[in-house]
Amino acid sequence: MAPIPATITVTFNSNYAGNHRVCWRTSPSSPYDCTTIVTCTGGGASCNANIVTTVDNETCDTVTFEGYVQPTCESEVSLNKRVPFSVTFTPVPTCDGYDIECQYTVMTFSVTNPGSNYDPLNPPTVTITGGGGLGATANATVGGANTITAVTLVAPGTGYTSTPSVVIDPPPGPGVTATATAALTPCAGFNITDCDGSVEAFPSLPVNETVSVCSVNDLTIIPVPSGIVINAGGCCYDCRNITFTAGGGGGNAYYVDCSGEFIGPVALGPLATLAVCASNNSWYITSGTVTVGSTC
Repeated sequence: MAPIPATITVTFNSNYAGNHRVCWRTSPSSPYDCTTIVTCTGGGASCNANIVTTVDNETCDTVTFEGYVQPTCESEVSLNKRVPFSVTFTPVPTCDGYDIECQYTVMTFSVTNPGSNYDPLNPPTVTITGGGGLGATANATVGGANTITAVTLVAPGTGYTSTPSVVIDPPPGPGVTATATAALTPCAGFNITDCDGSVEAFPSLPVNETVSVCSVNDLTIIPVPSGIVINAGGCCYDCRNITFTAGGGGGNAYYVDCSGEFIGPVALGPLATLAVCASNNSWYITSGTVTVGSTC
């Protein structure tokens, strides 16, 4: 928490010449603070009142300042001649949450049968199907022996969760149809700058996997791997009790503790558990599950 000074300016038109009380509060259940007094000229002229308070950018919660302006000739408990106002403060924290998602993986290809009698000037069409995704395309290269020497990715597509099938069109005349297989590789690892300014390394991410991190505003990933997409995440200033449970082969846990320190990797054995209090949306495990509990 880092409260900073703030001033709320309330502008209103007053018909009464004289003192006005400015009453405000931040909770409907709290009493009004009516210590601010401003003198107005009346006659419908504009009048300004300044409320000196504090706000906190390093929090997850908006704060609504609501209240009223009233001539002091009226009793403080009276509802007469009250002019209501409401101002909402929205924090702009220096540390924010981001969801880093591996939306697709880089696809690589192996030619399993180069085929024969292909035309180097008219390479065959390569069709990629299945795997749960859409949009991946590739080109075939015909070598000097009229065989397929390589299949090269053109567009990665999206949504692939398993290895798709690859079909190479047959040669234009008599000959052997080439065959190839595809392989999916995870999004490569990357570095982020965490909330205390330290650079932290994250491991590679499988396709469709998301890691939530707390980082300085305007998160920059170095380098940005192919397939990585950065989305706005949750607020990092709430803390949660979480439990990591590693998979059958173990896993590495990562999180940011409630003091803002990045922790990880923490190696967990097969099916091992780790219970911690962590900054909201800052946890990830390479293999296993995370159970989110109450605030801490």
